[in-house]
Amino acid sequence: MPTVLITAFEPYDRWQENASWLALVELTRDLPPGVKVVTRRYPVDFEIVRSRLIDRLVEKTRTIRVGNPLERDVFMGPVIDESAVRTYERAIAQARHDGGRVLVGGERLLDGPLEHGWFVEPTVIDGLPPDHPLFDEELFVPITLVAEVATRTSAPAVGE
Repeated sequence: MPTVLITAFEPYDRWQENASWLALVELTRDLPPGVKVVTRRYPVDFEIVRSRLIDRLVEKTRTIRVGNPLERDVFMGPVIDESAVRTYERAIAQARHDGGRVLVGGERLLDGPLEHGWFVEPTVIDGLPPDHPLFDEELFVPITLVAEVATRTSAPAVGE
């Protein structure tokens, strides 16, 4: 059974409002006993069936409503500025170029009330090797990277 590593962007002091982190917390609620969660730079190591884990992560990510953060049912507002949008678009392009698969998200949101802000979709990317440079880069955008690692003990080393 492969070990799966998920590295979400870092929530710092606002982790309760962080979309990737909350999706991971929600995802862990139904896991079997004995599953290890490692919190250095928020990698999460699961010894469960990989496809079920990724399906649940994608499903939860799809439910995240993006928009005006003053609206009660909006979970994720805009990224900080145009530079962050460029970082988001560059990281997604690099992941695709290097064989990564965008499972959900991956686009800037420009329709309706979102056209005048720095709104992007929360994104899950799979298929990159654990030594890919994106795992080591501080992106500060809503991208969750998923990679298989050789062993459970090697998981915390990814993204450090």
